[in-house]
Amino acid sequence: MQEWKEIAMSKDVVVVVTLESVDTSVDSLDILLISTAGVKEAKIYTALEDIETDWKKESVIYKQAAAMMGQGKAKPTPASLIQKVKVVGLAKPDTPEALVTAIKEYQEKDNDWYMFLTDQTEDEYIVALGKFAEDSEPSEAELTAGVEDHRKFYFAETSNKALAIESRRTAVIYSEKQEYAEAAWIG
Repeated sequence: MQEWKEIAMSKDVVVVVTLESVDTSVDSLDILLISTAGVKEAKIYTALEDIETDWKKESVIYKQAAAMMGQGKAKPTPASLIQKVKVVGLAKPDTPEALVTAIKEYQEKDNDWYMFLTDQTEDEYIVALGKFAEDSEPSEAELTAGVEDHRKFYFAETSNKALAIESRRTAVIYSEKQEYAEAAWIG
């Protein structure tokens, strides 16, 4: 009997299984800021000063990034701060649908982002971009078939209290004046 214990003990294996272990670090989420002020290649920024150099302090992109990345003075200091954003410049669209088409074209080149914001705040754009985000969610059948999950989440700010969006993939924040509350909320 003692011989059996020694053999069994020498062959014991400990397996630790952690269910639903998801990387929740801020670095795991790509945040895309989309400018419609002109075409510029996508670039990743880790410092607000670099965004100011490329986009100027008066730009919506800079102001969104400043609201997102400027949370370090908050009391209490947040446990994790946004320290990286990706910014791309697209041509000024004639319609909301044209912007969605341009984003889809960009998505074919770079689909490595999850949350996105734009410099467009008109109701029609918010509705169209919210629909784009909603439509990005794959069906159960697609996921089962092995389709890669590249769903998106859209953040917007509006001054229109009457704007109603029914989308699980869109957060619209109301503000009387444009103060980039949607970006600050992410930050």
